[in-house]
Amino acid sequence: MRAEIRDIVEKTLKDIGANGRIDDLIASPYHPWLLTYVEYEDGGTGCGSCSAVFRGMEYGSGGMIGEIKGLDLLGRDARGVIGELMELDGTLYNAIALSTLSALSYRFMNREHLEREGFNVVERPISEGLFGREIGRSGGRLISKEDVVAVVGFAYWTFPYLISQVKELRCLELLDAELFQTLSLRGREPRVRVYNNPGCLEDADVVFITGMTLPNGTLPEVLKHCRNARVRVLYGPSCSFYPSRLLRLVDGVYAIKIPVEEEVKLRIMDSRCVYQYSCPKTRIVEVWNGEAALS
Repeated sequence: MRAEIRDIVEKTLKDIGANGRIDDLIASPYHPWLLTYVEYEDGGTGCGSCSAVFRGMEYGSGGMIGEIKGLDLLGRDARGVIGELMELDGTLYNAIALSTLSALSYRFMNREHLEREGFNVVERPISEGLFGREIGRSGGRLISKEDVVAVVGFAYWTFPYLISQVKELRCLELLDAELFQTLSLRGREPRVRVYNNPGCLEDADVVFITGMTLPNGTLPEVLKHCRNARVRVLYGPSCSFYPSRLLRLVDGVYAIKIPVEEEVKLRIMDSRCVYQYSCPKTRIVEVWNGEAALS
């Protein structure tokens, strides 16, 4: 794990103080997200999720199942697992470490606790499918018609809600730019331009950053290129752990909290790790440093 990301993980573990054992891990090569379940020392349950691919929405490798089995995680001390995985290189190992950190953070990711710790919080259920639509809608509080807004990660589901509210909407994605060429026989062009050069962030006023930049190790570079932005926000399951350290780097975090009920877990398995984004019990937890983002 990259040193800067490891530092975030280690300090977050100190902040939450919780521990438990690995109760389960769900993964499928069909979709890039994996979920870790922990049983706390007092018997409670926590759940965390993280993207397990390096870039884009590319599907996981069938070999990932064998790799995860080979780690022999079931029943092991969660903090010990995180520590071991941080010593290894690879997005899959980073993803398991981060999803386990999110699972240990689970009981602290609620409005009551976070506000008590001094954060500004909006918590609500997912209303429609992919939680990114919520970013597009609520993101309107942060932006104006004069703003250049950049989205790191091809969060296409936010575009319809942002495009009419800004001067320019652009996207940074690691996938080859050729994949985003779009043909119109009438010669029309997409309104959202997709770049694979982080230089496109340099003059952005507001930047939404996918949590995938944590397991793939690109977050430090992304933050460097958007250091002049007025607002920087992390979003997604991969950044859904206790935000005490993340909010020293960015202004806000859009986290996701997945229900731990057995029936929900079974539906997640049935859907190959997709159902959590349409489950009506899944919650969005926005956490902010400043009150302006909540106005």
